[in-house]
Amino acid sequence: MGIELSQTGSFTWDMTADEHHWSDETYRIWEFAPQTKITVAMILGAIHPEDLPHVEGVLARAALEEDFELVARIVTGDGAVKHIHAVGHRMPPIVDRLVFVGAVQDVTMGRLAEEALSRDRAELTRAARVATLCALTASIAHEINQPLAGIVTNASTCLRMLAVDPPNIEGARATAVRTIRDGNRASDVIRRLRQLLAPTLPGMEPADQPLDHPGPRKTPLGDGE
Repeated sequence: MGIELSQTGSFTWDMTADEHHWSDETYRIWEFAPQTKITVAMILGAIHPEDLPHVEGVLARAALEEDFELVARIVTGDGAVKHIHAVGHRMPPIVDRLVFVGAVQDVTMGRLAEEALSRDRAELTRAARVATLCALTASIAHEINQPLAGIVTNASTCLRMLAVDPPNIEGARATAVRTIRDGNRASDVIRRLRQLLAPTLPGMEPADQPLDHPGPRKTPLGDGE
């Protein structure tokens, strides 16, 4: 009962004679008809094509009288894919024979659960990136909107000062200076953003500065007044 619940079967494999003795659970895992005469060719024929080179390598090492462990996919007769985990231990030497005893477990459910968890983690990571991007976009829009609004206001004020009779040249000049200032602020926000996203290497700074050294001034993405 416990073997069935754990989906684990047992086997012995006479590698020299290509003789296999499987438990009922092993037959069920591979979905071969009970009491079918098993051969290595049948086993390799059920291995997923992408895993076949790996399995052949494991069997080649087993032929050198090494214990083996195998994780691979098999394809059943109806096209279903299963994940199996098998281990084999070499029995004490028998005259002119190389015999292994081992167990094979159907780990499909566990593997599918791991894949589902991996997909959930990837989706969570993507959602976190989207949320971060939204927050960054809102911050950038706010920082750029302030100087742009100032540029529009100053330009309108400058036009009104120039439209009066006589024109307010000094006021228009001061307004133009504020317009240039706000334009530089918007440009500075974009420059800082490009620095933030640029793939640059981290910089090096001396660590033995005097205690009263003010250090670099940290500023937000866009400096306000």
